[in-house]
Amino acid sequence: MLGAAIMQALLAIAIATAPSSASTPDGLFKALLFSGFFTALWLISATFFRVATKADHKADAAH
Repeated sequence: MLGAAIMQALLAIAIATAPSSASTPDGLFKALLFSGFFTALWLISATFFRVATKADHKADAAH
């Protein structure tokens, strides 16, 4: 999921620097905001999965 977040951030940079985004009003801001939101979702999901696997390992060790 970290890899997906990195790819999402790279996609945001590619879209923000595209000539079509540069020519639209607030194109750069909208592209970065939209992609930044999804990048944050990927990072939050990765964090939740990491916490869940640590809790699962602790539960297995207790048995």
